[in-house]
Order: sequence, then structure tokens, then C-alpha cells
Amino acid sequence: MPLTSQYVAVSSVAASYFSKKFSKKFHPSRPLVIIPNGVEIETFQNVKLDRKTYRGALGLNPEDIVLINVAHICRAKGQVCLLEAFRKVKQTFQNAKLLIVGEFRDMALTNKLRGLIQHYGLGESVRLLGNRADIPELLAISDVFVFPSLYEAQPVALLEAMAAGLPIVASAIPAIQQIARHDKEALLVPPGDAMRLADAIIKLVTEKEYSLALAYAARMRVQKEYSIASTIEAYENLYKKLLSGEGSR
Repeated sequence: MPLTSQYVAVSSVAASYFSKKFSKKFHPSRPLVIIPNGVEIETFQNVKLDRKTYRGALGLNPEDIVLINVAHICRAKGQVCLLEAFRKVKQTFQNAKLLIVGEFRDMALTNKLRGLIQHYGLGESVRLLGNRADIPELLAISDVFVFPSLYEAQPVALLEAMAAGLPIVASAIPAIQQIARHDKEALLVPPGDAMRLADAIIKLVTEKEYSLALAYAARMRVQKEYSIASTIEAYENLYKKLLSGEGSR
């Protein structure tokens, strides 16, 4: 810590955590700076693929309702709650499918999810895909992005889904609420509430015009506030400030 010239947080949530964690032990020489992560928007908006063929390679049919969760598997990401919610969604939409995409970081939890999938009879409907390099393509063939995290600092996966123009259901936690507002860019539900999560998913699948409006608003917001270009510019300006000696002791 004493060797560091400047601390940067990706959100006010992360900044608050840092300040509470270290304020009694260490006092930075400069105020903490917040620079949000950005995403390469064009990568997620200009995906060229044959939707039917790409779905077919994953065992999905053209008429399936595909839900996607992009997050490494760990308890913070709320995937047990997601499976509980998906059980209810399947009662309404028999052709619903769920893709969970991310590193198997917690193998005990991964095995628990696999056990629940079999126990609930969802083996034909849920895919645990692990790490993938084709996230833009997977988002492009999906219908709803579901993000039931219990806590986050600043979720890049959510920004990518917004850039891809997907309707979104997510947890109403501070880091998400700063990015996507309830009933404006996404539907937000209490974290850990599987029934509310399922109801929100069903609403987005059922109410097409409403879903499209949320998705469009989300795409506009990420273009305006969370592009990788704005993140790069912020870091460039910070480097210039530090190199000039401004604010140094």
C-alpha cells in the first residue's frame, strides 16, 4: 500500500468497501478515484451468425425460450436461486432452456448444481457450459439475461448483456442498481427470492413490447455511460495527472 500512487475503484460500492476495510490501517495519499469498467459495445451489437445453426450446436431448438446467466459459479452469483426460479418458469413455458456460462470456480457448488438439475428433472433443459470464448454469440442467441447475484462490485457481464440488447432480470443490489434501474433498464428483484425472480422472467417473456423497451433503454445507457472508450479516456487522464505531479506530496 505505501508504494501505491493512486487507488481506483470500479464503483462507489467497491470504494465504500475499500474505505471501511482499510481506513483504520492505512490512509491513501490521494482520494480514491472511481472509474467504472467499460465494455467494447460493438463486439456485442454486431454479431454475425446463423441463429438456428448456432442454437442447434448447443442442442437448442429455434422455438426455445433461452435464458442465459453469465457468471463464474460461486455462491455470490446466486445460481442455486436461479435453478429454483427456473423450475417455476418451466411450469409456464415447457420450451424454456437455461444456459449457465462461467468458470467452475467452486467445485462443491458446481456439483450441487448438477445434483439439483438431476433432482428437479431439468437435465434436458439446463446447460452448464463452463468457460466460453463466444459470449457475444451466446448472448445473441438468447432471449433473456438473468443475473441473480447476491453481491457485486461492478458486473461487467451485466454491461455486456445490456450492450447486446437483451431484456434483463437481476438482483436489486447496490452495484446493479447503479447500472440498471428497476422498470427502466431492467426488472430488479430482491436477492435470493426465487419466486420473484421467476415471476419477473415470465413477465419479460410474456410482455414482448415491454421487454423490448427495457432492452433498448439498457443498450442506450451502456452506450452513453459504460463504453470502453470512456474508461480508457478516464485512465489516460489519471495517468497524465499523476505524471505531471499534480496532487503529489
